Amino acid sequence: MASQSTTSSSSSSAPPGHTPAHRIPTDSSYYSFNGNPWDRRNPESQTWMYAREARQQQSGLPDGQGVPYPSYFGNGERVPLSTPGSALAPSGRHGWLHHPLIPGRTTTWTPGSNTRPGGVRSIYTDGNIVEFDVGYHDVRIGTTGRGSGKFAVANYHSAAAPPPPRTRTT
Repeated sequence: MASQSTTSSSSSSAPPGHTPAHRIPTDSSYYSFNGNPWDRRNPESQTWMYAREARQQQSGLPDGQGVPYPSYFGNGERVPLSTPGSALAPSGRHGWLHHPLIPGRTTTWTPGSNTRPGGVRSIYTDGNIVEFDVGYHDVRIGTTGRGSGKFAVANYHSAAAPPPPRTRTT
């Protein structure tokens, strides 16, 4: 399946007070980033991603830590994660790994892919890429020492229930 990009290369900025449109419930599950664009350099970029895209990207991750990703995530913000983390060799520090997720794509982000990693990450225990949380940088809750937004956990929205079957009346 070819990857699809839903980002814009426009450098225009949004007017003050502009809030990107909220995702409308559909028959597909998705993660929302509380109105935060996934690419802070493009205020019009998506503020949500399909859960199936996250799962597909996650399934292509390499084992262990890498440069620049997957990299150590120490959860300094103490966001509520559903995965336990692990002692990461060789440091032995307890933590997780995290890797960029790109809304609108099904392929795993790699360095040199001509796509910036943006602010959305999968967060998972080393050795278990199947179970993961989706987090994002949110400058509205504060910034890190490096100037990035602090991490928050994305909201998972399950697929809308299908309508009940229509019954024929006579």
